[in-house]
Amino acid sequence: MFETADRQGRELTAKEREDAAALLDEAKAQKGVEERIGQLEVADVPWDRGIDGTIGGRGLGDQFVSSKEYASIRDPATRSEIWSSGGIELQTKATLTSTPGTALTPAAYIPGVVSTLFQRLYVSDLMPQPQAAGNPVRFVSETTATNAAAAVAEGAAKPESAFVFGETSEPVRKIATMLPVSDELLEDAAQISAYLNQRLQLFVQVQEEAQLLLGNGTAPNLAGFISPGNRTIGTYARGTADDNALAIFKAANGTRGSSFLEPDTVVINPTNWQAIRTAKDSSGQYYGGVPSTVHTEARRDLPHRANSPWPRSCGACASL
Repeated sequence: MFETADRQGRELTAKEREDAAALLDEAKAQKGVEERIGQLEVADVPWDRGIDGTIGGRGLGDQFVSSKEYASIRDPATRSEIWSSGGIELQTKATLTSTPGTALTPAAYIPGVVSTLFQRLYVSDLMPQPQAAGNPVRFVSETTATNAAAAVAEGAAKPESAFVFGETSEPVRKIATMLPVSDELLEDAAQISAYLNQRLQLFVQVQEEAQLLLGNGTAPNLAGFISPGNRTIGTYARGTADDNALAIFKAANGTRGSSFLEPDTVVINPTNWQAIRTAKDSSGQYYGGVPSTVHTEARRDLPHRANSPWPRSCGACASL
């Protein structure tokens, strides 16, 4: 940094001075640790010297010369020409202490970021998602279809059926979010860009799920499935005497009765599903079987789509 500033004929910036000071402090701390470790490797320093320089006991040399085995062969006048001190038991002790997160015990960093969990996405997978060619999107739809087909005698006039068409215009709605990120953050973490893109995309998709179900249709909101005025086929208001399972059956059967359309998906709140799945008869038996056993069987046998929000443990799903 100093050489770069000299070449450019300028003083260090405040950021460069701060970085230089931090590096110098780190170098001093590292040098101090190395000097303390070097002290332990000096021959005349007892091995039981702590990292702080204090001596907690005698060194190996002190233990040797004070042993009775050494005393027996120390005097040349009393020892024989061939002599041995025999085995001498020596004890060593080294106490190294440090603070976690410092040079001796550095912190361990696991790559990546632990994300906050969000709900699994279901609803948007239930419908096709073609690319909109413009805004708004216009298409022709049947407003009225009159079926006058009837049995007629030979030569009699044939009843006339009728279709009335109308143009429908649907505006393209936008769901968006943003997150300010500094250039330094993107440079410091190589993977942060991909991580943030993935998380922000998930935030948008979670809001899309809520709009598809609950949007009131007033700009800029989407027209959700269960908003007032959006349910035009087989609408069923749950009665006070109906439990969750009966309400779903009546709603599905009402669609068949009013339009002969076969419902292929049920979206249900997990709390309501729990009430259905854990319902018991007067003998304490589960109507759908024990949840822990039916789950695997139903998951194998029932033809659910991969991301269907209908729980795979539903024994009655095939009949709805």
